[in-house]
Amino acid sequence: MTSTFHSPPRPRGYGRAATALLVVSLGSTLGATRARAESTEPPPTAPAAVAPESVAPRPRAQPRRWFVHVNFGVNLYTHNAATGTGPAQNITPADRVNLGQQIGLGYYVHPNVRVQLTTQFGETVSGLPAGTSPFSLVAVIPWVVFTARGGFVGIGPFLAPRAFSKNEFELGTFLSGGYSFKLPHSFGLALAVQMPVTLLHRVSVQITPLVSASYRF
Repeated sequence: MTSTFHSPPRPRGYGRAATALLVVSLGSTLGATRARAESTEPPPTAPAAVAPESVAPRPRAQPRRWFVHVNFGVNLYTHNAATGTGPAQNITPADRVNLGQQIGLGYYVHPNVRVQLTTQFGETVSGLPAGTSPFSLVAVIPWVVFTARGGFVGIGPFLAPRAFSKNEFELGTFLSGGYSFKLPHSFGLALAVQMPVTLLHRVSVQITPLVSASYRF
C-alpha cells in the first residue's frame, strides 16, 4: 500500500512576503558591503597649496643728480651809487643795453637742494662812453639753490675779476629766483630774475630777467 505525503497548503500572500523578505535581505547585505568598502578607502587628499609666484621688485631709477645750464638775459635796471669820480647812475635799456650770458654746473645734494658753480659774462652793446670796452663783466658765482615744485631761489657770493669794463676785482652777493618747466628727456626751461649786487669798489644793484635751458644727468 502506497502512502502519499501532501504538504499542507501555504497561506495566501506567502509568495509576496518571501519576495519582500529576500529584497530586504539583499539590500541590507549590499549596504553593509558598501559601508565596509567606504570605511576602508583613504580620506580624500586636499589639493596642495600652490605658492604664489614671487615678483621681483623693479629696480629704482637712479636719481639724476648732476645739472648743467646756460642762461641769456637782458639787464632791465641798474643802479650805480655815486663815487668820487662820478655821480650816481640809474640805467635802463633806453640808456644802455647790457647783455648777460651764464654757464654753470650743479649737483643735487638733496632732492630740493642744489649746489652750483656758475660763470657769468657781460657785454654792453649800446650807450657806452667813448673808449670804454664793451666786454664789461666776468664773474664766478658759487651758490646754493633751493627748489620745490618747479620754483627755485638761490643765493651766493658774487666774485668778479672784471667789472665795469675794468680788470679790477669786485665782490658782492648774488640772488636769483624763478620757475622751471620740465621738458622731455630730462631737459628744462626756466624763466628767472637775477639780482647781483657789488659792494667792494662801487655799490651797484642790477635787475636782469633771463631765460635758462638746463639738463639733468
